[in-house]
Amino acid sequence: MRPRYLIACVSSLALVAFVGGPIVAAHASGKKSQSQHADNGQGQEENNGKHVGQLKGGNGRSNDFALFDGSNPLNQPDAGAVCGAEPGQPYTYNIAVANYGSDGFIRVTYADGDWVQYPIAAGGSFSLSQAAGSKGGDDRAVRVSNGGSAAQLAGVMSAQNGKCASCDADGGIGDAGCDAFVPN
Repeated sequence: MRPRYLIACVSSLALVAFVGGPIVAAHASGKKSQSQHADNGQGQEENNGKHVGQLKGGNGRSNDFALFDGSNPLNQPDAGAVCGAEPGQPYTYNIAVANYGSDGFIRVTYADGDWVQYPIAAGGSFSLSQAAGSKGGDDRAVRVSNGGSAAQLAGVMSAQNGKCASCDADGGIGDAGCDAFVPN
């Protein structure tokens, strides 16, 4: 087993046990579940008529990360990660990826559906740090992916004062789990 894959598997399993468990449980049923916030008891929100899940943030003062591996065929084509915080709570997200596939791009998609793409060459790497958590909630969750390009991205997404989950099928919450927060 490749060391990079082993580290990604072990870290993803730890992440699922720590963070992914509550996220998966909150979205396990086919109907809208009521997610309780630790501070105010409000449930999930509606945004433009669509169900929008929220990453559990507790007191909003936690740091988290998610590893993803798009070079693993089990995770293709939807490898990536999602990070976020309660609406209106500021957080900082960080992305560091390498491309093990052909030339492509990295797509950063926001909860409101807006996205930004950054080109990445085969064998290239990319990193980004960005503030998020506006009062309007458009960036309450952010997702990184290859956006359907030929890039096979492997890396990490982290959040200061937020929570994260891997979209990988082998140890993460999968594409459908991440779609509950930010559709790809």
